[in-house]
Amino acid sequence: MLIALLFLGIATRGALAQSNPAPSETATAAAAEAAATADQDPEIVVEGDVPKEERRVCETRVQTGSFMPKRARRTVAQAEQEERAAEQLFENVRRDREARGQIQLQCEVQSCRQ
Repeated sequence: MLIALLFLGIATRGALAQSNPAPSETATAAAAEAAATADQDPEIVVEGDVPKEERRVCETRVQTGSFMPKRARRTVAQAEQEERAAEQLFENVRRDREARGQIQLQCEVQSCRQ
């Protein structure tokens, strides 16, 4: 009886081995199938890969006259645009001060001559 059970175990193991292909054969078949479908798949886009203009930047700001900070969220393009506008405003104020100073000097010089 023991011999019959041993024989039965060996026979079933051999049958299983014949019905299941070797792991290397299934891996090769899967690789071939993946290569065939790779040409048909659209381009893969990484989720975190966002163009610079669309990237979001968070800053903590405190408004004038307030103690409570607020979080400002904007794109990099918006931040650059606001920075350029602030620089332009600063330049305009500087030019206006120079012009006023020159006008004031001219007025003082003219009043001294009269």
